[in-house]
Amino acid sequence: MTPENVHYVKAEFVTNMREKVLLSAFEAHPGRFVSRIPNPPLVPDSVWINKPKSQGLPASPDDHGMTLNKYSNFVTSVSHNH
Repeated sequence: MTPENVHYVKAEFVTNMREKVLLSAFEAHPGRFVSRIPNPPLVPDSVWINKPKSQGLPASPDDHGMTLNKYSNFVTSVSHNH
């Protein structure tokens, strides 16, 4: 399930469509599904493109500043080398 589907409340629709496709595949080729009728995966509670580190999100905007400063220093050093 993509983050877009979960965040924009499309997950239920996508899950229902997957269920229909899986049922159709089962009806057409039951021998491919040995143990049971296939079900779509459950909708996850959360999805991420870039999951934050396990310590959680930064507590304040200053915590982001350190990352931006490192990036700024990198850009400055690259531009001075040209």
